[in-house]
Amino acid sequence: GAIIEKVTHMKYEDYIQHYIFIPAGMKNTGNYRLDTEIPNRAVGYTHLCADRECVWRNNYFEAQFMGNSSGGAYATAHDLFLLSQSLHHDKLLDKKHTQQIFSASSALSHVSNLTEKLMKIGDENITETFSPYGFAGVWNTFGLATWHDPNLVGHSGGIAGASALFVTSPDNAVTIIILSNLDGSEGILQLYKKARGILGLNEHIKNY
Repeated sequence: GAIIEKVTHMKYEDYIQHYIFIPAGMKNTGNYRLDTEIPNRAVGYTHLCADRECVWRNNYFEAQFMGNSSGGAYATAHDLFLLSQSLHHDKLLDKKHTQQIFSASSALSHVSNLTEKLMKIGDENITETFSPYGFAGVWNTFGLATWHDPNLVGHSGGIAGASALFVTSPDNAVTIIILSNLDGSEGILQLYKKARGILGLNEHIKNY
């Protein structure tokens, strides 16, 4: 985000609105302020535990006040599909750079000081690779997560009261988008596995 502002002399949120959201037709996406009334905005819920008791609470006091380059933007599944199609049809980048973004080739061989950690997500044990730059799993040179069988690229993430997953295949044959107003990776992972099964893909994954 800081690099974008330095190079373009624009605020980060203004730049992505003008050069990504608007060209892609993403009319229901933005870095909205928390105190702004947005029609149909979902309320996020986070699981809080204390004194052996766990309850669901809204994320009003946990959510970012406004989205920025670290995350926190609001979007819809339809808008994210429009984003994928805009990329696939070279509306946001030229063909050369689009192909580079959609590369499913791992960048792990170019990174030193990697560590591994066993992550338990529901009933799934996944060995994840972590880099000193904050990346986890397997990613390409643009920082997008990569999956194989078939080749897919995308990103997953979440904050208190929200979680999401976006993956698409370089040939535009498959796009999977999952948005949730609950935090945690387990629900997203289980839905992702089910979506892969419905599409006839291998449900066993090594990345999330």
